[in-house]
Amino acid sequence: MPRNDRNPNTSRYRSLHASRRALARAAPLVRFGIFSVGVGLFLDQVRPLVSDGQFTWGERRVMGVIGIITLGGYGLAAWISGSVLKAAADMIEVMADGAEAAIRSSHLVETQLVPALTRAASAMENFAASRPVFATSIPDRIVAQVDDLQAKLDASLADDDPDRVIACRDALTQHLSGEPLKELDQRVVRWLADRVQARVRDGTVTPEVVAIAVRAADSFGDTHEGAALLTALPKLRRRAGLCPRCERPYRGRDAACPDCLSEEVSSPPSRPAPGRMFPKGQA
Repeated sequence: MPRNDRNPNTSRYRSLHASRRALARAAPLVRFGIFSVGVGLFLDQVRPLVSDGQFTWGERRVMGVIGIITLGGYGLAAWISGSVLKAAADMIEVMADGAEAAIRSSHLVETQLVPALTRAASAMENFAASRPVFATSIPDRIVAQVDDLQAKLDASLADDDPDRVIACRDALTQHLSGEPLKELDQRVVRWLADRVQARVRDGTVTPEVVAIAVRAADSFGDTHEGAALLTALPKLRRRAGLCPRCERPYRGRDAACPDCLSEEVSSPPSRPAPGRMFPKGQA
């Protein structure tokens, strides 16, 4: 396995590698030595039997048993001893290589990864510090705008200024949606409808009141109050001295002014909204 000689931390494991090589070389020698001892013991035990050079059937049996026990036992011991030495050598090699790999990894982390992460973290901090407006300024500015418009809306309601009320509502639609916008529309259209109805009860319907009703019907046509205002517009125009169709001054008894009648303008009747916007006999 290739080694990084430039790293001084790996030099401590050179002795382990040397021990591994010594054990690997000693394994076959140990096997041969142990088996040789077994062969010597076998010859020593069978020497009296072979001294006369004649082997009876019983002597042969004894020699076979001695051979099996002695040579087989020492052969097995030689094989086991050599395998143990080879396994120990392999284990030493694995441990030494793993330790060297850990040292190289630690060296790479210290010299390459940690400085790179430090530079990346520093760059991110500098980027975040140089662009604070996107993190905090925009949301804070939007909240401030909404609060300011809400305050202007409340002031317009208190001052009884329908034009400013509708203008503030239109501006708030750029920042609100969902349930907050629905609640805002209900609040504003109810206030406008109540204001128009109060003028009807007082008998002070003017072109300005008609203009408010027109704007409310255009802006809140999807609400019950807006639909009722749209239905009541012709009667409101007539009470304000205007043509029910074109809103030009007209106080005659016909359905529209002479100009509208001469043009023979026909339009489908508006579908009445559910309920009544005004009390009976006041519109």
